[in-house]
Amino acid sequence: MANQSQFEVELEQEEDGRWIGEIPSLPGVLVYGATRSQAQAAVQALALRVLADRGLTYLTPWIHVERGTRKNKGSPWRNRNS
Repeated sequence: MANQSQFEVELEQEEDGRWIGEIPSLPGVLVYGATRSQAQAAVQALALRVLADRGLTYLTPWIHVERGTRKNKGSPWRNRNS
């Protein structure tokens, strides 16, 4: 895997209300959360664990993307349309 300084985080709400968090550039980094913030925290924690397992232990900024949901205007994450 190339050494990246940013990873895109995708958040999407399922029809049953659960949230999915995924980082497409890190295979296997996909989580469910009861809330948006739980999914966001869990996907970032899993990504850091995967990076550490691969010997990449640096802090990384995230690019936040939501699909099919309202965008949170007060979010500290940078929203990007896809």
